[in-house]
Amino acid sequence: MWDDEPRPKATLSIGMPLDTISAGELREMIETYQAEIARLEAEIAKKEQQKAAAANFFKTD
Repeated sequence: MWDDEPRPKATLSIGMPLDTISAGELREMIETYQAEIARLEAEIAKKEQQKAAAANFFKTD
């Protein structure tokens, strides 16, 4: 590969060696994963609210 050719974007998988990935690429990956974590947490909160609403609806006194 020539120096002026763009490198393919690094992809990260759990446990992979990180020594060939630049600090900038690692920062980008962290930002991507933080955004994904926030999205997942929002979905969990939504599902928990739906579950609580359903439990309250079917609650027997």
